[in-house]
Amino acid sequence: AAARKLKQQAKKAKGDAKKQKNAKKQKKPAAPLAVVPLLEQVLRCAAEERGKVTFGKSVIHGWGLFAKVPIKEGEAVAEYRGDIVRHSVANEREQRYRRQKKDLYLFAANTKQVIDGTDVGSIGRFLNHSCAPSCYIKLVEDEEHGIPHLAFFARCDILPGQELTFDYRLREEDDENKWECKCGAPTCRGTMN
Repeated sequence: AAARKLKQQAKKAKGDAKKQKNAKKQKKPAAPLAVVPLLEQVLRCAAEERGKVTFGKSVIHGWGLFAKVPIKEGEAVAEYRGDIVRHSVANEREQRYRRQKKDLYLFAANTKQVIDGTDVGSIGRFLNHSCAPSCYIKLVEDEEHGIPHLAFFARCDILPGQELTFDYRLREEDDENKWECKCGAPTCRGTMN
């Protein structure tokens, strides 16, 4: 009788454990993924980018930007920051930088503003061009403050040590003014413009 009672208690305990396990599974539905506004993503990215990326010598051109950690597709990677100037000021600076034989880091944000990362730019300025890029760029306007933000997002999963690139999408030029592309991608167009 005692053995039968122990067997029944064990069976009941096993059943109770199974019920608890099922109750835990059904207890809380998965929380929906929070939608983070784009401007918030960009501002967070700017604060975290030094932990995600670093610059180093590139086989494509001069300096490049490289992943320090795995980066997921769609994740904000780095922001392109610098002086925000009018197009007329950017044109004057371009001429001066060319005379000084400086690399140009001028990026048109919109029809009114250019971000000049030449002298006071962020690490985002080191992304090189590729015809098969790992990143894309988005303009995010901070309408409250009138500040344009240019942020790079991962087009695909990126591995640590991988160089981050984007397609410069330069304006088409005649043959005399073409810039040779050295990205080395199988789909390389041969020129950046």
